[in-house]
Amino acid sequence: MRKIEIPKKDGRKRLIYIPNEEERVIYNKILDVINKNKVSEAAHGGVAGRNVYTLALPHVGKKMTIRLDIQDFFDSIRPFHVKVQKLITHTHRNEETGDVYKEVIDVYKHCFVDDAPRQGLPTSPMIANLAMKRADEKIVEMLKKEYPGAVYTRYFDDLFISLDSDDKETAKKVVKRVRDFLAGAQLKINKKKTRYMTEKSGRIICGLRVTNDGVYISGRMKHKIRGILYKYQDMTIHGDIIRKRQLKVINGLLAYTNIQEPRKIQEPQDKTLAVRQLYYRDVIKLCKAYGYVKPRFVPNHYFVDTVEKTESEIFMITTDPVYLMAFASWGSSWTACTALDEEEHSYKYGTPLYASHSGHALGVYIKKSKGGEFRSLVKKGVKRYLVNACVRLYMTEKGELVFGRLNYFDDVDSITKLIMWLKGKGFIAREKVKEPKVIGNAVLRERLPNFPYNDDGKFSVTTKREDGVVKYVYNIYLYKGSAYGLHNKRCSHLLD
Repeated sequence: MRKIEIPKKDGRKRLIYIPNEEERVIYNKILDVINKNKVSEAAHGGVAGRNVYTLALPHVGKKMTIRLDIQDFFDSIRPFHVKVQKLITHTHRNEETGDVYKEVIDVYKHCFVDDAPRQGLPTSPMIANLAMKRADEKIVEMLKKEYPGAVYTRYFDDLFISLDSDDKETAKKVVKRVRDFLAGAQLKINKKKTRYMTEKSGRIICGLRVTNDGVYISGRMKHKIRGILYKYQDMTIHGDIIRKRQLKVINGLLAYTNIQEPRKIQEPQDKTLAVRQLYYRDVIKLCKAYGYVKPRFVPNHYFVDTVEKTESEIFMITTDPVYLMAFASWGSSWTACTALDEEEHSYKYGTPLYASHSGHALGVYIKKSKGGEFRSLVKKGVKRYLVNACVRLYMTEKGELVFGRLNYFDDVDSITKLIMWLKGKGFIAREKVKEPKVIGNAVLRERLPNFPYNDDGKFSVTTKREDGVVKYVYNIYLYKGSAYGLHNKRCSHLLD
């Protein structure tokens, strides 16, 4: 095993351990075993399906982000921090002689070289995440109890905490609590690297700029990438050979500039949050295009996105804010009066409320057209599948799952299939609701020009002052009984 030193920004040297080919074979066998262990949901470095994009995404819409750095992170981790299988046994057979022998691999001996998971070892990222699992869980639990709405993610030794408040004294209290947790694990915070970032100063998370409406590559990172790519471009012009390792660097940088949500995220709730934040950008486009009041982004804690797809049909429970705000614009055969293109309907300004209401979702049924495909439609640069039937879904304060007025865009059979599917998920008709108040609310900084309309109930509005800003809180109260009818009496059997 070779050791090399590379210079750090502060003038010190970083020691890197490089195993040889034989040692790498052993490390790969160890990885096959320790990778079966679960890491915390806060960990995003060295975890399949997660990256710096998923690291930054939960922090969208927050007022302040705290960045903490664990001092000498890898060198500070010791064997007592981690509980993994100590020995791995492999059985081998000599094909020529037929002899069978066992190979025993000491996991801790290989993962902890010179008493630490050294940088450069293939197993060190996973060992580090397992070592931090308990601390991550404690931090998340503390934030949930003491600072509701706070978000925590970690990329190896970089810890990021975002708050709904930009009060620095509150942030310092959070830092002290986290420092105490880490001290209990014999880890220290590097005070020199602690940062308090607000929207005004710019919130940067691992080179990504986080704003109220999305995640973007920071200007500094763009400049750095541009400089490195220019260097390699200059090498090709002068006929210099670009080595295989340098080519990996180039491809990595190009992939970083096109970074996007990964295809797989391990936990369904993570996926729900990531998708909702990603689609929130589309809501901003629509609001700008049609002159709507911009809704506030709200993570949906009450509904988890669910999709069941066959060769010819799609059933969904979705918190996609575009469908919530404007499903009438993506009807498969006709356009409702609430569609975005309808300029004169009296309650169009109320539609952003649905995109920012946390106790609300949409049940959707989509089927293939006669041409044998799932059709889609683009409006103002926003693309979605055309919907055959849909229904608004609510959760009441008593935890009832409720479906509202039925909307179908071709035949009754579509809505029948959707409602039967939702009933299988535990939903009941609005006519049978016991608690009229929907859990959660929608909060806007502007009062809507027209009071919003809802087929399933009514909105109430109250005002509150938060950090000197007046905000308008809209709640939904469901109608009991048949205050508003269905499109067709043939659907009445679905309410039983």
